[in-house]
Amino acid sequence: FPTAFAGAEPGFDAVIGNPPWDRIKLQEVEWFAERAPEIAAQPRAADRKALISALQKKKAPLAADFAHAVERAEANARVLAKGGDYPLLGGGDVNLYSLFVERAQALAKPQGVVALLTPSGIAADKGASAFFRSIATTQRLGALFDFENRKVFFPDVDSRFKFCALVFGGEARRFAGTRAACFLHAGNELASSARVLTLDADDYTA
Repeated sequence: FPTAFAGAEPGFDAVIGNPPWDRIKLQEVEWFAERAPEIAAQPRAADRKALISALQKKKAPLAADFAHAVERAEANARVLAKGGDYPLLGGGDVNLYSLFVERAQALAKPQGVVALLTPSGIAADKGASAFFRSIATTQRLGALFDFENRKVFFPDVDSRFKFCALVFGGEARRFAGTRAACFLHAGNELASSARVLTLDADDYTA
């Protein structure tokens, strides 16, 4: 979209999406689930590693594939941490959604708006604290609606998993207040004034 970046205020008026919620670090259980279910089924990490070690000793092709996948994931993590494109959310045990959040911020116009579905960790995890502080304490956070999955929204995701609808503005966009709600179980709960609070920047600095 070259025209979106050709004017005096480059960027998109709105960036909206549901980014992937996957960690960059290779997840053994998920990786082996379709390739070697007997390894993925082991509840203890030590037992999985013992089976993986046995594959390596036998020089099985699957062991080589796994080693390559681990190396690639680690290389990706190093690039993200040191590349400079994701200074706020590119370090530590990176989740793909956080990269989408930071990239969306870069793609939005100064007066634009970003609206994304992300894990609630974007507002609570230590690794996301610098980013969240940068929008919450500067009046750029328009809304944060926190939901519990409860098998209602995403049947294949653990019912205890929490996610949120995150709305924030570009670098120059300011909101009079942040509409916020927690532990929601249905979208229609947002119509209840008893469930939705309006917070200001000072509430996030207290």
